[in-house]
Amino acid sequence: MRVLVCGATGNIGRQTVKKALKANHEVTAFARSPEKLEQQNNLHLVKGDVMNARSVEQGMTGLE
Repeated sequence: MRVLVCGATGNIGRQTVKKALKANHEVTAFARSPEKLEQQNNLHLVKGDVMNARSVEQGMTGLE
């Protein structure tokens, strides 16, 4: 399954990313500062702002 986690560097976001990766999902971590996360297999880091619709659309590319 492909998962988009918005706010991936926050407390809940980090936990969600960790659990999704552990369940072998392909995860896109969407955050203002995705470099705060350690790169791993099945993890795609995307810089963006959830208050910007275009930014969110770009983060969702390939998740259909």
